[in-house]
Amino acid sequence: MPRDRLNEMKSPDDAQPEMAEKKPEKSPKKSKVANDVPAAGPDIMAGFFDEVSGIKDAIQGIKLNVDSIKQLHQKALNVILEEQSAENGREMDKLIAITNKAAGEVRNRIKNMEQQNKKLAKQYEGSSDVSIRVSQHANLTKKFLDIMTDYKNLQKEYQEKYKARLQRQFLIVKPNATTDEVDKMLSGETGPIFAQQILETGQKAQARQALAEIQERHQDIVRIEKSILELQQLFADMAVLVAAQGEQIDQIEIHVSNAVDTTEKGVQALHKAVKDQKKSRRKMCMIMACIIIVVVVVVLGTTLTKH
Repeated sequence: MPRDRLNEMKSPDDAQPEMAEKKPEKSPKKSKVANDVPAAGPDIMAGFFDEVSGIKDAIQGIKLNVDSIKQLHQKALNVILEEQSAENGREMDKLIAITNKAAGEVRNRIKNMEQQNKKLAKQYEGSSDVSIRVSQHANLTKKFLDIMTDYKNLQKEYQEKYKARLQRQFLIVKPNATTDEVDKMLSGETGPIFAQQILETGQKAQARQALAEIQERHQDIVRIEKSILELQQLFADMAVLVAAQGEQIDQIEIHVSNAVDTTEKGVQALHKAVKDQKKSRRKMCMIMACIIIVVVVVVLGTTLTKH
């Protein structure tokens, strides 16, 4: 039965131009994990930990953005003035776009690292360096999935809050609205018709203010729905990656297990060889003792015969 790996578990900075000018005779160091597979064993870790550090920094940047998005959501539910609401919405659109782009870049870097690890695992089967790379990759994948799960849950949470706020506003200006009308309003259907109905109810100023807020909240809902769709695609890509990662970890565990078995058999064979050697030494000592006894007897016999 396949194991569930989902719960188990910035490209490095480019070389500075100044450094390149000072040492033109040296070829630039490979610092990106996505380069070709190194030919020599020790080189398979070249630039790897720089890439790991870069991805960790990028994930931390996403986390900070998610915290800021949460603050903007809270502000959106509290602002009253239309201009403030519009400005808050533009700021949120910008930050969500930046965050989703950063998440896509991190996903690609993690995928590149996974592909590199696969190549190295075939070329250096059983290498401890490959095991280190796979372990680091698994940790990065888990960190990334954790923060993206928090991000997705945040968007869903405020999507429901916006819908509840929108429904309350709609029922204030149209208390006799049916459930079907509320559902259609939440989904954005027949917007102009409901807008006209709202404007025809109660006081004009109050109705216009309510309509403006309803429209703002609906834009918030549309914004979040778009973001969630993008996140769903990212999670689908990561699910495939985690599945492949699980297979690779299983293969490494098999190699480690085989190595342990081989080592145990080697130790057993060594113990047996030591025992055999001891037995052989005992036999040799007995033979030597017998030879010495025979020699002594012969010498004594010869000596006695002469006398």
